Amino acid sequence: MPQVPAETRSLVGEDAETELGRMGLSSALLVQACVDGLRAADNQHDPFEPAISLGFQRWSKTVGALRAALEELGWTKHDHLNAPRSVSPDGTVAIAVIGGNQDTGDPGHKPENARARGAVLLSEVQANAARRGTAVPCQLTLDLGDAPLGPAVDARAVSTWILLNRVDAGARVLRCELSLPLSCHDGVVDQWARRIILPEAPVDGIAVDGRQDGGILPSDDVDFEVTAVG
Repeated sequence: MPQVPAETRSLVGEDAETELGRMGLSSALLVQACVDGLRAADNQHDPFEPAISLGFQRWSKTVGALRAALEELGWTKHDHLNAPRSVSPDGTVAIAVIGGNQDTGDPGHKPENARARGAVLLSEVQANAARRGTAVPCQLTLDLGDAPLGPAVDARAVSTWILLNRVDAGARVLRCELSLPLSCHDGVVDQWARRIILPEAPVDGIAVDGRQDGGILPSDDVDFEVTAVG
């Protein structure tokens, strides 16, 4: 019998820190990487650039800042099918950086990724569900061949977590969480197995406004379009 997804468990404060510690992480490291990425993008942004460039820079710089911090802890970076992931030394945890919606970092609401993602993330979410012995609805994805993180990593042993982050321009804070996706619909995560809520971080000195996402962000996954012929 297929199992029904359990209610999402949200962790805050000491409980969140304890859970992160089991993965060899800390809230300070994750939040600082998000702040550093935001600041680096702000420092290099030119207002004459296309509107979407700021959003891309913030995502790209945050990925880079996280990878640099995790590398010092023995984590490795993977870019299989252009999906940037950081993988733990024991090969059991992978982290993707993705922008979240207005409910990001709020344990009282259910967040979503701000924009739909592609086939790589969908496959990782399905793998998370299968690893937990849980049957959840998710649209059919294409066979991506090798393990999502490449032949050096056993995909059967990896749980893919998402570092959701969002700037609240009104409150001038950055809100983040590290959460484990369990199901999705149309490229948007709609069920989380676990959410680790991270402390808010002030963004003083960083130029933020209502366009904090900088327009449309590119997907960090590879999308496939299937068209019937004949």
